[in-house]
Amino acid sequence: MTFLVGQSTAQGEFLVEGLNEGTHVVEFDLEGVLEGMPNGIRRLSGTARGAVVVRDPTLAVTITHPDVVATDEEYSLFLAVANTSNSPANLVTLRLDLAGLAGVEPIGPVSQTVETIPPGESEVVEFRLRSLLTGRVIASAVRAGGGVSPSFQLTTGVGDGGIPLSPLSIVLPKEARALPSDLFRHALGMVGLGFSLSSAPPNAVPSLPRLGRDSIHRRVFELAQAGRYLALGEEPLEAVASLAAEWLGARDQDWDWDGLRRGTRRGALFAEAVGAALARAIDESSTQAVLERIVALYADQAPALLAFAENARLEVESRTTGLRLVNEGASTVRELPFAELYRAGDATMALVTRSEEAGFRIRLRGQTGTPADLSILWPDEGGRLRLLHWPGLGLGPNGEATIELDDAVGDFALALDVEGDGVVDALVAPREEIVPPRPFDVIAAVQNGEVDKTGHVVDVLFTRDLDLAALGDPELFTLPGKVSNGGG
Repeated sequence: MTFLVGQSTAQGEFLVEGLNEGTHVVEFDLEGVLEGMPNGIRRLSGTARGAVVVRDPTLAVTITHPDVVATDEEYSLFLAVANTSNSPANLVTLRLDLAGLAGVEPIGPVSQTVETIPPGESEVVEFRLRSLLTGRVIASAVRAGGGVSPSFQLTTGVGDGGIPLSPLSIVLPKEARALPSDLFRHALGMVGLGFSLSSAPPNAVPSLPRLGRDSIHRRVFELAQAGRYLALGEEPLEAVASLAAEWLGARDQDWDWDGLRRGTRRGALFAEAVGAALARAIDESSTQAVLERIVALYADQAPALLAFAENARLEVESRTTGLRLVNEGASTVRELPFAELYRAGDATMALVTRSEEAGFRIRLRGQTGTPADLSILWPDEGGRLRLLHWPGLGLGPNGEATIELDDAVGDFALALDVEGDGVVDALVAPREEIVPPRPFDVIAAVQNGEVDKTGHVVDVLFTRDLDLAALGDPELFTLPGKVSNGGG
């Protein structure tokens, strides 16, 4: 660059070739002349450095770890191994390089092998480590051996151990581990696969979308946020249900992410983990109590459709496109975009975050002859949320019940075919109520000793999102009880 005027920026580009896989540090020497100073011309020099990843375009490792750990603290290093090729990857080995550990020691095995990773899928491996000092966690992975050997060596450490921070690392706060372990693991698998696809060659896996990094960053933020809310005092059911809605497109309706979620086994496993969290909540209380909590939570997020069924198989179909969401045996047909089924024992929840022009068709199919219950949360044209109940539906083992959800239909009568012989035996009207938004309230307030060790910083978790620009007025807040003036 010949010259650069004051208060401006410029950029240069170098083309380099990666000869060896791994994370490499690239250094640039900078030199220049500064003119216009009172004491005349000054010569300037400096060095800039960054990390560049050279990777196999068909097999990639994304590393997840905490940001900072304390001395003697045990923590997990997660590795999401993504196969972005069109062939299975077999016997993928990951090893901790003992000579490459700095400030940490392993707990348990230092080598793990994944039997097989199907095309367009990922597997998650966990290594347990103990920190020997307080500092920032850094890690990188490099392909070991030559040729087509699917083996990776890992280097990791705490503090400045000479290990470059990999650009393919995902740093999560410790609170993220507060999420259920199965859900956290499958969430990392989805994020790791999306992260790898974002840097894979175009059309590496034609059946899967190539996500942008911004999309992955949003998902990582939402995952960390759910763990943070749980650590602050949010109940596990609400934290998991909120994350499920956000990853289903409640906020942004990201088509590429939704394609990854619906098109991979890892997305199905994440849905199973959400269903397991629902099942645990039902076991601790009741199906009705869980339904009430879910409805109160989603009243703020206003989904396009929420259906909750018990003792029957639940199906959702778009009246516009005919695309379906239905359990068939051990798998789920997930044609309908931005929609998912969560199975929780005898109960099933369907959540849809994108509306369809002509509405939806809901079907219940009898399974054992036990009376079935159906509840639907449905927004009307005025934006109000209707909660429709059909309790104690008498369905035979082959029976079927159908409801057309469209404001143009009006009465929301459910057509009941008790024996499944194609004859409607009754039209059943629902018990209906209007669901108000959840009251604005404080869920929890916790002192944050990491930000301020004197305890003057408090994290407050509210029932809904806040407009931060409107919080500048101190009159909006009151402190109960005596207020100290600092001893003055």
